[in-house]
Amino acid sequence: MTKAKKIGIVILAAGASRRLGSAKQLLKANDTQTLLNHAATIALSTLFRPVVVVLGSNHEALANELSGLNLFLAINAQWQSGLASSVKCGLREVLNLQGDTDALIFMVCDQPYVTGPLLEALVTTYQASGKNIVASRYKEANGSPALFDRRFFPELEKLEGDKGALRLIHQYPDQAGFVPFPKGQIDIDTVEDYLRYKNQEK
Repeated sequence: MTKAKKIGIVILAAGASRRLGSAKQLLKANDTQTLLNHAATIALSTLFRPVVVVLGSNHEALANELSGLNLFLAINAQWQSGLASSVKCGLREVLNLQGDTDALIFMVCDQPYVTGPLLEALVTTYQASGKNIVASRYKEANGSPALFDRRFFPELEKLEGDKGALRLIHQYPDQAGFVPFPKGQIDIDTVEDYLRYKNQEK
C-alpha cells in the first residue's frame, strides 16, 4: 500500500488589482464573504495542508480577512516584480512548513466558482494518471487551480517576472493532465467583470 501523498495549497493574492482600481481581494464573493475569505474557506474545506496565502500589496488589511483561519500567511516583499515572485514565495513557505510535501496546488482568489471538489479532483487525477502537472480546463484554455508534483519545484523556482506556473504546461505538455472546471473562465480583473459576475448570481 502506497503512503498518502502530502499535498499543500498556495493561494496567490499579492497583487494590487490595478485594472480594478481597488483591492479585488476585498470584493464580496457572496453575502458574507470577500473573494479572499471565500478562496481561503474553499481551500480549508479540503484535507490538503498546509494552506498558505501569499499577500503583498495592502497585506495588513487583507490579513484581517483571514484572522482566525487555520492557514499561514507569506508576505511577498517582491510582489511588484510579478506573479513569479509570489509563486516562489508560496512554494518556499510550504516547504519551510512541510519539507516533504509531494505536490502543491496553486489557486487564485478571483475565481469565485472554485470548489473543494474541484481541488480534490486535481489530486485524484494526479494520483490516478501519473501526470506531474494537473491543471483546470475551461473554454478551451488551461489554467488555475493547478497542481504541480515536487519534481517541478525546481522549475517553479526558475520562474521570473509576470510568468506564472502555468507556463510549465506549455513547456511540458506530455507531463500534464486536466480536470474540467465549469465557469473557470470567470475571474475578476475589472469593474465590468465584477458587475457581470454579480448579475449572474442574482
